[in-house]
Amino acid sequence: MSNSSVKKPVGIVLVAIYTAYIGVDSFIGYFRMPTNHSAFISFLGAVFLLIGCGSLAACYGLWTMEKWGYTLTKILQRINILLIIIITLKVGISFLSLFYCGMSAGTLYYLSRPETKNLYNIS
Repeated sequence: MSNSSVKKPVGIVLVAIYTAYIGVDSFIGYFRMPTNHSAFISFLGAVFLLIGCGSLAACYGLWTMEKWGYTLTKILQRINILLIIIITLKVGISFLSLFYCGMSAGTLYYLSRPETKNLYNIS
């Protein structure tokens, strides 16, 4: 059941915006992939496309205060951290990889707080 009538805390608004950004960025990443590439790049492209769709759906769920949006966001943030680690091991560390990893970890922390869980009726 939706809690969309509940006033959204600033943190939820920021997490929803960040989640939407991840979705759009993943789509852009997918469409910028080279056409002549390895199986690893093809796999990453498919994952980017799925993360893009999932992140946009999660953003909507967070914005409308749906429990599934909360759950999907936590799952996708964990996948993001795992992908960042895999890509970092493959191509090397960068400021952006550290930034995205920190943002995903911060999002998971914020969503795990009792006040945030209560907004989504998570016990």
